[in-house]
Amino acid sequence: MPESAPALSAGAHTDFGSLTVLFNNIGGLQVYFNERWEWVLPKEGCAIINLGDAMVRFTDGLFKSATHRVAKPPGKQNAHERWSVVYFERPNDDVRMEPLMGDNRGSSESYPTTKEWIERRVIGGKISHYKGEKEYIKGRGTEAGSALENK
Repeated sequence: MPESAPALSAGAHTDFGSLTVLFNNIGGLQVYFNERWEWVLPKEGCAIINLGDAMVRFTDGLFKSATHRVAKPPGKQNAHERWSVVYFERPNDDVRMEPLMGDNRGSSESYPTTKEWIERRVIGGKISHYKGEKEYIKGRGTEAGSALENK
């Protein structure tokens, strides 16, 4: 990771839900890819689509959610106002966060509901589970690897 990070509007994170659809007019979004931060360039009339952590669980880790952050827009784009329209899709609160495929399927009741899972992620991640950006990026923020151990 670069030693000097740009000014951030939102630090490194993954989205909790199933799917995020983002429309924005100038740069600022970065994804962590191949051990470095890469700019995601907006394209007029197009959306940026991101899978969230719920999809990681539903696919038993087959799909990954992208670790991303929002930085000060690069270069001359910084002189312009940045706007975004974001749509977050996530399972209903009562949906069990169980894999829909793979070898780790168990009794449905043994998996948390979406509400329980998100509460654990928000509260637990901020209080006791967050071990710094490097560890967060290493695990992609998804509980992948430990998610199904801690049903």
